[in-house]
Amino acid sequence: MKQRIPLEVAKEIIRNNLPDLPPEKVLLAEASGRALAESISATINQPPFACSLLDGYALRAEDTLGASRDNPLKLKIVSQIFAGDRAERQINTGEAARIMTGAPIPEGADCVIGQEKTDRENDKVKIFQELNPGQNYAPAGEDIKKGELLCSRGTLLRSPQLSVLASMGLERVDVRPLPKVALITTGSELKAPGEQLEPGQIYSSNNYLISARLEECGAEVTASLVAGDNKIEIKEKIIESLPGCDFLVTTGGVSVGEKDLLLSVLEELGAEIFFWKLDLKPGNSILCAKLDEKVIFGLSGNPAAAVIAFDLLVRPMLIEINSLDHLNLKKSRAVFIDELKKTSPTRRFLRAVLVSSSRGEVVKLSRGRRRPGILKSTLECNCLLDIPAGSPPLKSGQEVEIYQLPELYNY
Repeated sequence: MKQRIPLEVAKEIIRNNLPDLPPEKVLLAEASGRALAESISATINQPPFACSLLDGYALRAEDTLGASRDNPLKLKIVSQIFAGDRAERQINTGEAARIMTGAPIPEGADCVIGQEKTDRENDKVKIFQELNPGQNYAPAGEDIKKGELLCSRGTLLRSPQLSVLASMGLERVDVRPLPKVALITTGSELKAPGEQLEPGQIYSSNNYLISARLEECGAEVTASLVAGDNKIEIKEKIIESLPGCDFLVTTGGVSVGEKDLLLSVLEELGAEIFFWKLDLKPGNSILCAKLDEKVIFGLSGNPAAAVIAFDLLVRPMLIEINSLDHLNLKKSRAVFIDELKKTSPTRRFLRAVLVSSSRGEVVKLSRGRRRPGILKSTLECNCLLDIPAGSPPLKSGQEVEIYQLPELYNY
């Protein structure tokens, strides 16, 4: 078991123990927001046949030579074609077909004249314009050619991609899996919202915080349980949760107090302990193990510490599996416009707010105290300020490194 290891070492350990989850085949109608598990190429031309771009008449360009308002040419109307019809009648010299937008071009015709450039008289149509071959119609494959690459593996499916795939007649697609995650919140002091608080008790918020965070990262929460500070109860919840999930996340019970039982519970269950504690603050109290081929994350019971450790370790793991890269943290730099008087002997991650100003993007600390148990500072936090170990106090105006949270956390 490794202790007080750097964040990057912990990430590598997790990466080396990720399960190989198979892709899922889902209905195209249910694939919005998912990432493709395979590249998709066009199976047909789009449009699949030459079609009219407007309402008018399909004809032969050579039959319009010399046509004008002063010199109209007359053609015989031999058929009428609507979108969805089959163009069964060939167009010969001196003939035309009444045609609607999207309808197939009949054999023999090589252009379409708009209705406003004509005048119909019973079964004849007057042509007032000279046309060129190919005018006003789309040839087969003009939009998409058969065999053309449409979407690469890992592409996030949104409305444009879905419409293109639908145009190929695809009913289902293979997408990256959404990891199934069970959540166990520990603490005998916890009460559910709506219950009466007794002296020494608090309302449970971690299960709401982490459960929502999991879903925001594209995970499926299979269970959200609460266990007291009791070995038997914690064991039972773990054994109950593991079969239905790909990962297990817990909060609380990972420090060194008498009621911090998770480490000993996992050891008694025969789990392989990867590491316990990281070399950073807050969130250094974190445990990672494997039991029954399932990776288990033990996060701090302090809300801010738990969510920071989640975003630094659990979020990247989920994203690597589901390929929803837009939900991951984005590393960048910004100008600090606040003040931090403390030195940082250990690497620190502070909750912060990235905002736009006349100076460009600047960053300031989130409101509220910066202790690990503070919840209020998560309300406006849209980035984490990464302060290297050994850093002096931060001054306004200096450039700092940040990890931006996805856009859904911007207000």
